[in-house]
Amino acid sequence: MAKVYAYYLVNSDTSGILENWEKCRKVISKQNARYKSFNNIKEAQEWLNAGAKYEKKEKKKISQNDIDCSAIYFDAGTGRGNGVEVRITDYKGSPLLYKILPKEKINEHGNYYVAKHRTNNYGELVGLYAALVYAKKYEIKKIFGDSLLILNYWSKGHYNASNLEFETIKLIKKVTLMREKFENQNIYTEGEAMEKVKIAGITSSKNEGKITLFGVPDKPGIAAKVFSRLAKEKISTDIILQSSSINKELNNISFTVKIDDLKEAVAISEQIKEKIGAEGVLYKEKIAKVSVVGIGLKSHYETTAEIFDTLAENGINIDMISCSEINVSCIIHEDDVNKAVIALHKRFIENED
Repeated sequence: MAKVYAYYLVNSDTSGILENWEKCRKVISKQNARYKSFNNIKEAQEWLNAGAKYEKKEKKKISQNDIDCSAIYFDAGTGRGNGVEVRITDYKGSPLLYKILPKEKINEHGNYYVAKHRTNNYGELVGLYAALVYAKKYEIKKIFGDSLLILNYWSKGHYNASNLEFETIKLIKKVTLMREKFENQNIYTEGEAMEKVKIAGITSSKNEGKITLFGVPDKPGIAAKVFSRLAKEKISTDIILQSSSINKELNNISFTVKIDDLKEAVAISEQIKEKIGAEGVLYKEKIAKVSVVGIGLKSHYETTAEIFDTLAENGINIDMISCSEINVSCIIHEDDVNKAVIALHKRFIENED
């Protein structure tokens, strides 16, 4: 069953229940708001009727023997009602963020507030990111937190991209690599080229669409006109590919967007086509992205070749490819995404030494 989202705007004393996070995010944006997800409307209404108050986390009582004095601890919460607050502390509970963040970003409690529309899970992810930055700077060997989602899934590269915003996915990928380096610091050192490929996870994202502007004049500034217009309309692009056509004076520009933005992006592309003198616009639905996330992928062509071989052996055609130091992403048909994830997981995760 799909979740519902309850919200309460403090300044205007108004509340409501919405069926998806995107609508809720727009309502609470730049507001002093309290908000929470629920499994059904009844639970959401009960929370609002009770004053829309956040439950404070019950801290586990631990003995002095259980405390690791050499470790740091990260956490996030909304207990003060001002949004999601991120903290990292030492074993005494003393705040540490002031050592790695500018003074103006630290609140009176020594913590950091993320953007108003961000969720508590995002805050926990920021907390781990900050803890990893601190650990690297001060040579800390142990980090503790209480978010199983962050520790057991997101920071290991396991997440459902279709349910997450682009910025969250971007941070997940960064934290995944930072955690890998942290846990293997005896292997990887600062400034060292990654001599060993380390696969962190296999991710996938459905609900994507592809647009191609073909017969685009090969002139400076053309791509900038295309993507600045899309950015102006707040349409995020993911994989971008520019390829030459038979006519060397013309190029093709292809890019992917979320399926919800496809119709608008196609309309904008049609308008841009006339202005830049392109020959036409093509679009494709029912595509998906599958990615292998790891360290040093771009410089290890053998691993990249293995990815393509694995997909080919399973009869999966690749439409677009994007390679970076931290991931190799392939655009494939939506019907093949589950088969691709299983095959790549078997090849790179289950067979990992």
